[in-house]
Amino acid sequence: MTARSIMATACSALALAWASVAGASDIFPEELRAHLELPAAPACTLCHDSDEGGTDTVVTPFGVTLLRFGATALNAGSLRAALDAAEQQAPDSDFDTVSDIEELRQGTDPNDGVALPVPLTGCSVSSRIASRMGWLSYLILAPLLVRPGRRRGGIR
Repeated sequence: MTARSIMATACSALALAWASVAGASDIFPEELRAHLELPAAPACTLCHDSDEGGTDTVVTPFGVTLLRFGATALNAGSLRAALDAAEQQAPDSDFDTVSDIEELRQGTDPNDGVALPVPLTGCSVSSRIASRMGWLSYLILAPLLVRPGRRRGGIR
């Protein structure tokens, strides 16, 4: 064998190995759908930072929860076990008072916290008012700060 054919063989082997590692977890969305009897498979971004997925890209609250429960890359059995543990222990990764598994079954995202009830008293109201006052004061003061014809330094 020539050095060139050895290099080509090695590159091909690496490409195949990379493809199998990067694509092997492609079964996870379908596995999750089947295990939880969901109407559709979720997007990879349910757990990963992009639809490409891949090693070390699990960043979402729900994805991190599954890792804590033992899910590992390329292992559908570990995913099923982690889902079972999540169903049994009912974690709420986005703190919206609805468990992650229940959110998936309801068709909502266990990462977004949208189901979080917003209280209409206390700090939430005062922070909303302060936020609105902040914008109002900005709108009032902005025209004063950018008056035409005004120069710094006093020389005209």
